[in-house]
Amino acid sequence: MFESSSLPRKANKPVLADTIWELSHDKVDENDQSKDLKQLPEKTAFILDGGALLQCVPWKPGLTFDELCLQYVEYISKWYHNVTIVFDGYKNGPSIKDAIHRRRTAGKSSVTVTFTGQMVNKVNKDKFLAN
Repeated sequence: MFESSSLPRKANKPVLADTIWELSHDKVDENDQSKDLKQLPEKTAFILDGGALLQCVPWKPGLTFDELCLQYVEYISKWYHNVTIVFDGYKNGPSIKDAIHRRRTAGKSSVTVTFTGQMVNKVNKDKFLAN
């Protein structure tokens, strides 16, 4: 239940995702071999983990922060319809996610970055997102 650092173990989210997919698999046309998620019925709603989404889109060097944001919009538009993106932010005070955040940021940090949309990003994505 706990790691050697006395932090709770990380949840196995891929197993949960696989189970949800298997349970809903019969709702999708099994003859459709397309991997394009837009081919699913229009009534299909997608709820994306915003933190995972930030990790899956590569940052091309030399882009402004506005252009980086546009990359995410284009990625979502390409693969999904009827989508809601959820970020698990927390207000002040203790949280059940404190241990997960400590594990994620152990040894990672970046300087505080104050930016505008027109500024060219010069910070590594992993370090930027570690803050």
